[in-house]
Amino acid sequence: MSALYWRDALWLWAIALPLALPLLALRSQRQRLARIIEPALLPWALDPSRHHGGARRRLLFLAWALLCVALAGPRTVAWAPPEVRPADASVAVVIDFSASMAASDLRPTRRQAAIDSLRQWLDQSRQPPAIGLFVYAGRAHQILPPTSDRRLVDHFLSRLDRLATPTLGNDLAGAIELAADALKRHEGFRSLLLLSDGDMEPAALDSAIAAIEQAVPDADIHLTVVGLGGAEKVALPAALASEVLQQDRAVLTRRETASLKALASAGGGRYLPAESLRGQEIDTIATLPVARIDPDDAGRVLWNEWFALPLLAAIGLLLLALRGSGGTTAALALMLFSGGVLWQQPLLAAVSAEELLAQGDYAAARERFARQKGFRARFGEGIACYRLKDWTCARQAFARAAWLAPDDATRGRAAFNLGNAHFQLGEFEEAAVLFEQAGRFGAPAGPVRRNLEFANDLAESLRKYRIHLEMVQRKAERLAAARDIPEGLLEKMTEGVWLDLQNNRPDIIRRLGRERVRQLIHEGVARSLGIAPKSTPASRQQWTGNNRSRQPKDSIGLLNRLLPLEAGIGAVPERPYRLEGARPW
Repeated sequence: MSALYWRDALWLWAIALPLALPLLALRSQRQRLARIIEPALLPWALDPSRHHGGARRRLLFLAWALLCVALAGPRTVAWAPPEVRPADASVAVVIDFSASMAASDLRPTRRQAAIDSLRQWLDQSRQPPAIGLFVYAGRAHQILPPTSDRRLVDHFLSRLDRLATPTLGNDLAGAIELAADALKRHEGFRSLLLLSDGDMEPAALDSAIAAIEQAVPDADIHLTVVGLGGAEKVALPAALASEVLQQDRAVLTRRETASLKALASAGGGRYLPAESLRGQEIDTIATLPVARIDPDDAGRVLWNEWFALPLLAAIGLLLLALRGSGGTTAALALMLFSGGVLWQQPLLAAVSAEELLAQGDYAAARERFARQKGFRARFGEGIACYRLKDWTCARQAFARAAWLAPDDATRGRAAFNLGNAHFQLGEFEEAAVLFEQAGRFGAPAGPVRRNLEFANDLAESLRKYRIHLEMVQRKAERLAAARDIPEGLLEKMTEGVWLDLQNNRPDIIRRLGRERVRQLIHEGVARSLGIAPKSTPASRQQWTGNNRSRQPKDSIGLLNRLLPLEAGIGAVPERPYRLEGARPW
């Protein structure tokens, strides 16, 4: 029902007329008879025939109600321009990854129970909001900024149990600040959902409360705290306590309800125990409002009109109620007439993916193309992703389009665009190879030559610095405590390549923009160093470097290598670091 709109909802009030009119008539009749008949005799004087024909009256009333619904004009959105669509709700989900979440009072662990619960709540939702994922232990980390791409959210949630945080502790305050900053970038309703057992030291709790009091009201964020774990204390696994936490005694933990309620109260939110949320959906838990299109913008929307369904149902009920009477012929004639009208005025069809692409609604076009098959669908999906600056998505779509191309000409177009996607990811050598192939398949010679020469220039400049970059990488790995040094070194190397190129390709530099070219060089240098760049989704796709034996196999493997760098640790630790002055669980 949340997706249903009405052309003229006032007609729904007419449903009550068959109920109101008989009541008024009965009241008037009682008043007339009361003037001439004793009250005790009044029930005997009323017309008993009103009790007959009850089944027919009910059918007629139901038919009348359906006719009123049809007149009210039920409809749903077939397509709406981006500027009139209601802003999507955004939910930043903060999951406690501290050591206490390894307790097994929830199966298999509290941490896994939190991840499984979140996936179930999303599965129950018909229109999930934009979801962001954040975790914290000794440091807070952003895993995924709020996104409406459900497949991307599912991808990370299905692998999140293998995430290894590099530090021990409870930096909930940092996680609140990260999540609030991410939500500030999104329009519409903002919600923060915290999944934790609340087991933290008083200092960490005080810091988290202070962070909530400052960040949540400022960003107009609605806070929900979900508690995990049991009320009784349980021991953490012995191996975890001895090897990781370095405790020679059993470490006991339980759900600290008082702490969780204090966190919720600080943000004006609510606290919910996890066991009370089975079968719930994310919309209810995060108190998301129903997103509606403004009635003033209804004229700019293409609608799917559904008045035909209640109209035909009403006519069918009339035929049933009036069978055997003179009204049958009239009802049948009305049904045939209505069917003819509906045949001449079919329901509005949804806008095609190509039209959405032409209108600039790239997000909707990508979603529509993703549900289709064939070369045109993959090529259109690649264009939509490219316009959205999702280079990784564009690379995948254009690669599939190249394999599905029916002839060399279309394969050349796909290869050329695939080369552009690789170029935007800082993969200059791959882009050069694809531009050459596109030229052989008949792609326009001018753009192919221009892009090929520029890609070769960037690739060659990076190759010149290869030896120096390897030395910088080894030095950066030794400087684990110096968090900003690798970035500074990257800037230095970038400037060296940039100065060499400014005089060689001024035309392309003007066309792309000086800042974009500099950014591309920065990303290419970072790939050569083995340090993932922060400014593009390319960092989530591939890790390049010399240490091939430690290549991550998937996105979580990449994160397990990135998080230590984010925490100021130059190498992946064998076990999480203890932070001075902080309780390790």
